[in-house]
Amino acid sequence: MEVEAQFKRGQYEGTRSLDTKRFRVVGVRDEDADDYHLYITNLPREEFLPSDLATLYRCRWEVETLFRELKTQYELHEFDTSNSDVVKILLYAALLSLLVS
Repeated sequence: MEVEAQFKRGQYEGTRSLDTKRFRVVGVRDEDADDYHLYITNLPREEFLPSDLATLYRCRWEVETLFRELKTQYELHEFDTSNSDVVKILLYAALLSLLVS
């Protein structure tokens, strides 16, 4: 199903404008849960089947979950340094700790 959404853009040089975007709503049946998952995307129908979208969003959710865990468990939401080498070391240490645990 194709949907069209209209929204207000942020104010720019004193004027606010409207914009319209077209999206695709895709429903994929989850056999295990006997339920449907709905996805809203702007990816082209010709290149991405519904099953592809489900896989992409499932992988994206895993990445989001990993980032949330890294930020909360290892307090990576803010660093006390601006040295990029120290930041890399902290990130690698957190990823290795998460992998080992």
